[in-house]
Amino acid sequence: MTETLPLRDKLIQWLEREGYPLEMRVAARFRENTKLRVRQGWHYTDPESTQSREIDVVATADEVYGFAGVHFVIECKASTAPWVLFTSDHTMENFNRLTAFGLASREGKGPLAESLMKSLREESTQRIRALPWFWHEEPVGYSLVQALGGNSEAPYAAAIAAVKAALYCHASSPEHNTPPRFMVTFPVVVTSAPLFQCHLGVDGKPELREIERGFWFFQQRIGPARPVKVAIVSEAGLGFYIDECNRVSETVMGIFQPAVEKAWKTFKRQLPPSQAE
Repeated sequence: MTETLPLRDKLIQWLEREGYPLEMRVAARFRENTKLRVRQGWHYTDPESTQSREIDVVATADEVYGFAGVHFVIECKASTAPWVLFTSDHTMENFNRLTAFGLASREGKGPLAESLMKSLREESTQRIRALPWFWHEEPVGYSLVQALGGNSEAPYAAAIAAVKAALYCHASSPEHNTPPRFMVTFPVVVTSAPLFQCHLGVDGKPELREIERGFWFFQQRIGPARPVKVAIVSEAGLGFYIDECNRVSETVMGIFQPAVEKAWKTFKRQLPPSQAE
């Protein structure tokens, strides 16, 4: 019986039940395998309720001027009940691939769109491969649920927390003032639950396969934000996903670099001579 366990063992059980070890493991793996700045227990303001809330992990790539950044905003959910991602070949039809790629700031959209269109025109396969999420190589779902008991709405709660925290990254930056901010933010959910893809087979019956990661095309609009893909990553697939984070952050920061240098020169001319050194 739990009542007879020593206090330390009770606390260990509580920690596992609440999912804290998963959050700690995710943060540790990002620190060990990336050059990103990793923060835990980051607070944001809910854009709908205006209340302060906490997101589990934020991993950031930025540059010396502070004009550009790539953020991975991560909500962690521990569960033994499997998660099911419902997918269709038609999930992304008639939606802008660029806006669904990530939550880009006003200034960030221009360089990103220009670079990607240039890659298409020049058939630059190296850059195309460097942004795998843009090309939907992973399954993209229209719905995500927790199956076989437990809280079926847990995936939704995790996704909306990640999206709202990602939006706050933009709201808390001076992107509408000087200096400009070139930014892309990616909402992410990491779960310890087994993750399955479900789609309709040619025989009209559902087909299931276990996957390590995918995307949920999250269409709930929050304020002016457009629908965006939320990365859904099982803990088993975290290593490969972190490798992709490295590739994407390096590529996007490289895309932003010419705009950052131009913005810095403009901003520097506006400073008093004593501050422009």
